[in-house]
Amino acid sequence: PQKLEKIENLILNSLRLLKKKEFDKALSIIDNILNEKTTQISLSQKFGARIVRLLALMSLKSYDQVNEEIKFCEEILNQMESLERENHLVKEGEGRLLFVKGGIQTIHGDLESSLESYHHSLAIYETLGNNKGMIYQQLLEK
Repeated sequence: PQKLEKIENLILNSLRLLKKKEFDKALSIIDNILNEKTTQISLSQKFGARIVRLLALMSLKSYDQVNEEIKFCEEILNQMESLERENHLVKEGEGRLLFVKGGIQTIHGDLESSLESYHHSLAIYETLGNNKGMIYQQLLEK
């Protein structure tokens, strides 16, 4: 349990680094977590780590790696049981995943899929009562 708590703290610290625009540092911490073979981490922790990695790569404009990371995140979501997927942080991560996926689809010119991803992201944030949904709604209206 103590190791799992440490992992959660490392993931949270990585999120703080993203907010400070220290993307390489965040990636380094997350990569250490994901490459650690001796510690078993839960699917929700793995998903959280992958979301941080996804956001860092997107910020660094490493779009090819972002595509790979989207696939990893989707695979983890598919492995989760429905109860685990209802966890607030997992749902918020899924909203972020879909928003980033929409951005990548826009970059590739797939606007129909992009709008669908943005719409799903917005719907998730609305169910969470998260005001980010309002920001995304304004982006979609532009």
